[in-house]
Amino acid sequence: MATEFIPEANAIGYSPEICSYLTADIGAFLKGVTPSRKPSTSKASRNRNVLVFNTNQCRDVQDWFNWYGENSTRRCWASTRTAV
Repeated sequence: MATEFIPEANAIGYSPEICSYLTADIGAFLKGVTPSRKPSTSKASRNRNVLVFNTNQCRDVQDWFNWYGENSTRRCWASTRTAV
């Protein structure tokens, strides 16, 4: 399934050399095959207006979530603190 989505992200400038989970997810979003494109029926997640992520994993995560912030009405917030 990811092989049909990755080229979509590559077409908008994401390198084939970066993490495939990033390009597959963005590609799925671009094709409209993602839960974040569908209206939620759950009361708990109706107002999904903030994206929160942690940068401890890798730099790609920051680019990934910032892309969503720039391409939606959601605000992005990054936690850059390392675990102690």
